Amino acid sequence: MNRARMDAALKTARDMVAAERELAADVDELDHTRKSADLAAFVMQDVVDVFADALSSTSKKTKGSKTRTGRR
Repeated sequence: MNRARMDAALKTARDMVAAERELAADVDELDHTRKSADLAAFVMQDVVDVFADALSSTSKKTKGSKTRTGRR
């Protein structure tokens, strides 16, 4: 193998390693983003549950009380 072909093969190998490292970094970033989205979804579901419980509690309290006109 001549020197030019060896240099080209070495450059190709280095480019492949660099691309692999970049891909690994992208995968790590996507994994972090997925975990953040999972956490945000968990927190939002908790907020929805709290509001649903509050509405349910309020609804139960107002069903038994009369309005100003005396109707239920």
